[in-house]
Amino acid sequence: MNSFSVIIPALNEEANIDSAVRSVIKAVSGLVADYEIIVVDDGSSDETGKIAARLAHELPNLTVVHNSVNMGVGHSLLRGFRVASKQFVTCFPGDNDMAWQSLRNILAAGGNTDLVISYIADNRHRSLVRRLLSSSFVGLLNVVFALRLKYYNGPFVFPRHKLVNLDVKSDGLGIISECIVKLIKAEGCTYTQVPFEHIGRKAGKSTALSRKSIASVMRSLMLLVVDIYMKPKRTHGSDADRASRSTRSP
Repeated sequence: MNSFSVIIPALNEEANIDSAVRSVIKAVSGLVADYEIIVVDDGSSDETGKIAARLAHELPNLTVVHNSVNMGVGHSLLRGFRVASKQFVTCFPGDNDMAWQSLRNILAAGGNTDLVISYIADNRHRSLVRRLLSSSFVGLLNVVFALRLKYYNGPFVFPRHKLVNLDVKSDGLGIISECIVKLIKAEGCTYTQVPFEHIGRKAGKSTALSRKSIASVMRSLMLLVVDIYMKPKRTHGSDADRASRSTRSP
């Protein structure tokens, strides 16, 4: 039976972190017997860290690690990868803006292919600007890396042993897309695409459209191009071979 480490990166999510942890527990209940939840408090200036620590005393499967200062979601996920001990690694948003049933579906697909890559089934909860930027980003990555993915920044399932030696350079929102591209293009991983329901955060404001976040994503993209196309790499067969071994949702 598959085991899972669920990483929850959180920055100033005092109003959401409790419900996010409870959502993960609902998702794994009756489906995953062997799991751990890792909350990474990314230097929060509110009560996020204290609330998560209190929950860790109540819940035996919950571990909390604290960044002394805000390091970014990429750094937090990488720290979660290092702490993780289970067979597969996934994540859940600290603002609890994804339906817990969607995480359950993503976990259920784990193990059928090397990776599970999720995409938004209905993005009406997001602003028009964010939808346009997101679709442009997906289109750009698909062209640059000759892929046909529907989304690059959603919750995922990665095999932990594949992450151990992966050279990840992103320290922001680009980390998931970097991992996906490298695992497919450089490691030859197969994948399944699964939809998830975006329900929107209940409190607080997203920083995804900040200048810092956008600049970090573009920097990550440039470094990814260099790593994929300008550095020697192992071969795992042609793109066509990989595509034939990949499973996509209808």
